Amino acid sequence: MGEVYRYLAVVMDKYSRRVVGWSYGPRKDVKLTPQALDSAVRARRPRSPIVFHTDRGIEYAAGAFKSTHC
Repeated sequence: MGEVYRYLAVVMDKYSRRVVGWSYGPRKDVKLTPQALDSAVRARRPRSPIVFHTDRGIEYAAGAFKSTHC
């Protein structure tokens, strides 16, 4: 989109390889990744506990993400 960057965070079901949640925004920040996970949880309503595997990016190590999703 020209000089403007946009970021997409995606949650994929490892078994079916389907995208089950996502979030799109102007910044790659601590809000983007929890929104994607929350989107997936709302859509799928999994039973607890769930396993969430990441690429270990800094967004997933952020205190805001860990405090609400770990």
